[in-house]
Amino acid sequence: MKLCRRNKKGFTLIELIVVIAIIGILGAIVTISVSAVVRDAEIDAAGKKLTTLWSRSSLATDMINKGLATVAAPDETFYKTYISEKFTLSKDPCAEASDISNSIPVYIQYAENKSSSIKPFSIKKIWIHYKGRVYYTEDGTSVDRAANLES
Repeated sequence: MKLCRRNKKGFTLIELIVVIAIIGILGAIVTISVSAVVRDAEIDAAGKKLTTLWSRSSLATDMINKGLATVAAPDETFYKTYISEKFTLSKDPCAEASDISNSIPVYIQYAENKSSSIKPFSIKKIWIHYKGRVYYTEDGTSVDRAANLES
């Protein structure tokens, strides 16, 4: 008995499904990798911005502490000479990251130490609203993202 063979032109349905599944898996891996790189780049950029803000606001605070400023206590008008962005300056210890928004993207919290005549004022925390997320620093070097404040 002689079997008749057809000329095979094209791919079977199973072959096409396997190829599409492999392309889908590779696409998912690439998407995850790219989003991680973008997230890391955002955190680095937010960190640089926070570090700059910390150093500028610390400089303004040091000027006040040393008596070299035109004001006796932290004041938004005085800080504007050091910080060019819109910001809020507060010594409220209950301030939260939810107090900032797109309209006022920087929130600087300072503390008053009445028992110290050498350093009566210090920066405690700075929050920024950056690319839809809220980041903060408490020491000017480490950066954290505030939880549950995505907008």
